[in-house]
Amino acid sequence: MGKVAILFLLLFFAACSGTVSTGPDAWPSSSALAERPGPDGRQSLNRISDEEIVFTSNLFTQYVEPFGEVASPNPSLAEFSLAAENEFLQLYVAPYSLAIKVVNRVTGYIFSSTLDTMEDHRLNNIWRNRIHSALSVDFSTGGVAQWESLTINDSAVDFRLMENGFAGHVTFGESGIGMEILVTLEGRDLLVQVPQESITEPDGVQIISLQAYPFFGATKEGDVPGYMFIPDGSGALIRYGDIRNTMVSPWSSPVYGFNMGLGQDTISRVQHPHTTAMPVWGKVHGNNAFLTIIEGGDNYAEIIAHTAGLITEFNWIHALFTYRYTFSQPTTRDETRAPSVQRLQQEPNIFDIALRFRFLENENASYVGMALAYQEYLVSHGLLAPLTEPMPQMRLEFFGGEVAPGTIFDQYLVMTPVEDIPGYISRLQSQGMNNMLAVYRSFARGGSLSFPTRFPVDRRLGRAADVRNTVEELANSNVPMFFHTDYSRAYVSGGIFGRSDLSLGINGRLFSSYLQWQTFFYLTPQAALEQAHSDINTFERFGIQNLALQTTASTLNSVFNGDEVTTRANVREMLAELVNVLNPAQLALYQPNVYAWQHSNLHFDIPMSSSRHLFLTDTVPFLQIVLRGHVAYYAPFSNFSANWNRDLLRLVEFGAYPSFLLSSEPAHLLYNTPAYYIYSSQFNVWEDTVALFYELVAGTLEPVRNQPIINRDILATGVVKVTYANGVEIFVNYTPTPFNYNGLTIPAEDFLVRG
Repeated sequence: MGKVAILFLLLFFAACSGTVSTGPDAWPSSSALAERPGPDGRQSLNRISDEEIVFTSNLFTQYVEPFGEVASPNPSLAEFSLAAENEFLQLYVAPYSLAIKVVNRVTGYIFSSTLDTMEDHRLNNIWRNRIHSALSVDFSTGGVAQWESLTINDSAVDFRLMENGFAGHVTFGESGIGMEILVTLEGRDLLVQVPQESITEPDGVQIISLQAYPFFGATKEGDVPGYMFIPDGSGALIRYGDIRNTMVSPWSSPVYGFNMGLGQDTISRVQHPHTTAMPVWGKVHGNNAFLTIIEGGDNYAEIIAHTAGLITEFNWIHALFTYRYTFSQPTTRDETRAPSVQRLQQEPNIFDIALRFRFLENENASYVGMALAYQEYLVSHGLLAPLTEPMPQMRLEFFGGEVAPGTIFDQYLVMTPVEDIPGYISRLQSQGMNNMLAVYRSFARGGSLSFPTRFPVDRRLGRAADVRNTVEELANSNVPMFFHTDYSRAYVSGGIFGRSDLSLGINGRLFSSYLQWQTFFYLTPQAALEQAHSDINTFERFGIQNLALQTTASTLNSVFNGDEVTTRANVREMLAELVNVLNPAQLALYQPNVYAWQHSNLHFDIPMSSSRHLFLTDTVPFLQIVLRGHVAYYAPFSNFSANWNRDLLRLVEFGAYPSFLLSSEPAHLLYNTPAYYIYSSQFNVWEDTVALFYELVAGTLEPVRNQPIINRDILATGVVKVTYANGVEIFVNYTPTPFNYNGLTIPAEDFLVRG
């Protein structure tokens, strides 16, 4: 019997046993679970039937034959001059348009920013100029937004060669905007820069946005085998020429999420369930590829991808850098019903643009090669460091208490007294779980909506002495205990009495978000630092040493309180200061953006899929490959899974540790509270399943603890081999049929470890 099959037997017996609760926290049978709505109101399925599983969907990575060598679709170097070369690359440039071609000297392949024969394609003059120009700008004059490129309106280009590349000073013909672009080779990299100090604006003209080499590496329909990689969730591919990738609008995502301080929450483009946490994208052309890293200007960049058939015949992906955003300015003090007018940001965002293209070839020309190249880049820049100590292999979050609204008085629901936690940990350790961490959340008097107030711990959950004793008991059992906190969110029920500590947008109004049917606002970075300073003594009094920080490392908003603007760059600096003030023994972060990775080697709720938009052809573990061996990452709660078998296999394949949200009391008590989304959490029901997940996942990953992933092969549709740096191979078979590979049989819906 396969290992994973044991899990289903356990679920079956748990559902049928008279000794297990039959309330809302009990494990239901497959049929009962199929009829039960999930937290979002949709049907949840314990196990999707074989007929319903579509392994060729974009939930998985598809099997394709190796691409092999290909010819460049734009090989002509006529009208191009050699600007620089080294042992890896040659850089050619057309001086009048600054269009470029880069030759990979290992393979001889040529990547181009333009097309050799414009007349052979269905392009009008606007698109031909856009493609051939190195730079194009959107600008405003007289309140009217316009666009232009280098090859129209008699723009002036002052071209000069420089060491390892060239520079061009550009003056656009109609707008008169001037700027300098620097293009150089650095080993295997091409670096494109536009310094902020070089940008000039004539009177009455305002630059809105800028694109640099947007068509670099563009391909026509399916002429070149390969794909685009985008940083969507765990990672996603858009294969060239695949009929599934037909778009009705571009894939566009602001790096680090929407900047609500600049009104970006009103952008009406494709919405994504995942924040773009990494400023990267890539393209594969056969046995050649490049990864693009937004090295400068990432705070105000948006990554945009187009597939063939959407406007043009080409697959292309690029960054749009915004100097001025359009925002809605209310015209009255009534924030709920005020009419508004659209205004353009007057003072530009200040940043230097820097795009780094890293070229890869042969066995490295893939999303795996891109992920390893990005990992190397982050390590060299101090944003990642290899793990040297063993990390906990399971996350257990315990839900303390919640406030239930009443007719006259609210009721406080005690879900998990703090003193219960050591007993639960002891019971799990008796089943062989010796490497885990615990998180205590929703422990304040206001329940889960207590922020920015987080203390005191509600006395019905435990006194200070109880908290200290619990922390000490777990420490003696080698289980670190983290306390869930947040220095960004501020709820009305969490002690907000005025606006001075809440963030204002550029329009002078509070900006907010929604969570669990509740509106919350954002503390200013200065208020967050003040709150952190005031919490230090309280942390010490309760014996709290480890913190799990939500929201603060995954949101990045400009703030316009008072006369001084707090930019995204300022907020990033203040995050480092906040961490320094808190100075926890260990810090865990929930879905942090890449600039926060240097502060923690524990990442919670890592995305385990892409957004699965219809035009995406594959989901890939790009994020996991980047982090593996450098960060311990934990999946979202497995007790909220819609497909236990598939998700357990994905934990093993992605090298992610499991997580569970637990409580002493049954979850049905939380109905009609802000924690309504918790529909099954009672420890007595989940105990054996938690132990089994630990055995199957943590036990399987034990031989590769702290080991990087160095390769991932799709052996067949639904069958994957993951190779680690120490030579260990993990095979995962999602399909209902055993798979034979070089004399090795991988059982159906199961996994094997070799080496």
